[in-house]
This record gives sequence, structure tokens and C-alpha cells, in this order.
Amino acid sequence: MHTNTLARGRSAHRHAFTLVELLVVISIIGILTALVVAGTMKFKESAMTNTADNQVSQLQVRLREDYSFVVQKCHREGAPQAIVTFCGGDKDKALAIHTAATLKVHFPETFDEATSTFSIMSGATTIYTYDWKRTFAPVKNQSSSGTPAGTPDQHRAVLLYLILAERATAGGTGDAGGITGEQKPLKIANTDYTVFVDPYGTPLIYYRWLQLSELDQPPYVNRKFNDGRDFIDPLDPKGLMGSWGTTSTISPALGFVTPGTASRNRVPTVLCAGKDRRYDYFTPKGAQLPVPPYASGDLSQEDDRLGYRLDRFGGKGGKQ
Repeated sequence: MHTNTLARGRSAHRHAFTLVELLVVISIIGILTALVVAGTMKFKESAMTNTADNQVSQLQVRLREDYSFVVQKCHREGAPQAIVTFCGGDKDKALAIHTAATLKVHFPETFDEATSTFSIMSGATTIYTYDWKRTFAPVKNQSSSGTPAGTPDQHRAVLLYLILAERATAGGTGDAGGITGEQKPLKIANTDYTVFVDPYGTPLIYYRWLQLSELDQPPYVNRKFNDGRDFIDPLDPKGLMGSWGTTSTISPALGFVTPGTASRNRVPTVLCAGKDRRYDYFTPKGAQLPVPPYASGDLSQEDDRLGYRLDRFGGKGGKQ
């Protein structure tokens, strides 16, 4: 009986070659799996961003409509006579002051603003007093208990919900049916409030008058010049409030920062913190976020989604 040594050698050689092939196949499978996982993650991330943009966009439309309704109502009814008299009969100036004050009542950013009266003053004389809206009664106990608990962003989140929930209820659709977005409880000082949350689980917030250098440029404003000055404040297009008292008088009453004398475009907007769950749009990308509320080493990703962008273009709400 003869043994085929050549066949044995070929068999052994073939076995070694198959092992190499197996390793190659395993490597290819690993690469393909990694690509599939990466693609799935990318798709999921894109889907969540689109969901956030859609949510912010719908809430932004509702906020803008409510805001515009208040502005139009002020223009239809005009300013109270006491404010017109205070403005020396200048109805345009009185209307600018009254509209800004009314918007502060309807769109507060803090619990204190939401539940406090404030007055237009001339020295020590009260010209006109604006009362707070009972829409915000749920946060009254927080405000009257001294320094309100919760962060400014938590206040904005709660107030955004109350503002849009009022509209939904008034329209007969109810809280859940008339407003858009996932809602969850937010506990502040042992009290649960309802807020909108984005796909990442972070509360959505809003600003009554967002002011950014971007908003002071086209296409967000159509610049017009008057006596060599640029008045782009939509509430004060003639720059009339700049001559009203001093900044220290104006700011507490209206929440303005140097109105008229430093004209800024003022835009109501809904804001989503984005994937990093930090409200970082006001901090340049890669820069340290404010400490507190963030910790040392928390850097801005500048991935917030902004309602005014979506409202204007119907597209991306982040940094372009």
C-alpha cells in the first residue's frame, strides 16, 4: 500500500490557505458590520434631528402667530390715553411703549415676570400699570415664595407650555390636542410642571426677544435709514423710545437693553438644545460654556435648533 505524500501535502497546504481566507472573511464581515452600525447611527441621528426640527418648527409657528396677534391687537386698539399723554401726544411713541409692555405681559421669560405687575413711570409718578395674566397662575406660588426655584431655562420651558396651552384650550382642542410635541413633567421645588421635550429628552425653551447679530442683518431685516440712523427694532421702527427716560428706567419696565439708541431686531423664538443637550448657541463652537450651569470642560457644540431659522427658511434650524 502506497501513501500519497503529495496529496497529504496539498491537503495540509489547502487547510492553511482556508484559515487565511476565513480570517479575511471575518475581517470583511467586521468592516461591513461597523459600516452598517455607523450608517444606522447616522440615520438615527439624522432622523432625530429632523424630528427636532419639525417639532421646533411647528411650535415656532404657533408662538409667532400668538405674538403677531398681540402686536396687531395693540395696533388696532392703540395705546392707553395715559401713555399717549405721557409721550406728549406722540401716538407712535406711545404705541411702541405700549406694544413692548403688552408683549412682556403675554410672553414672560421668568416666573417673576409672569406673575408681577409693572408700571410705566415718570419719576416717582405712576403713568400706567400692567397687570399679570392669570394664565401663569400655576407658577405664582413659586414666584411669591421669595427667589423662585429652578433655572432661567426651566422657567422658559414651563412658560412656553403655558402660553401655547392657553391658545389650544381657548380654541376648544384641549391641551393635548391643540399643541405640538412630546410633553413630560418637570419638577421644580416639589411641583410638577408640564413642558415640551425634544427627541433627546431636553425641555424646549423660548425667548420673547431673541437678539443676535445675525438677526440684525438681511434677510431677517430690511434696513431703512432715518436721519442717518438705522432703526431695525420692529416694535420701534422710528427709534422713538430712545428719548424716553434713561436706560435704567426703560429696562426694568420693558425688558429692553438700550432700546432705540442701540436698535436691535427682536424675534420670538423656540430653541432646542440639540444632541449635546446644552443650550449653547450663544457660545462660539469649541468655547467653554458658562460655569455654572455647566461644568469646567463643557464645550459648545453649537448644535442648537432655532425656531426663527426654521420659520424663515423651512430648512435647517442649526448653524449654517
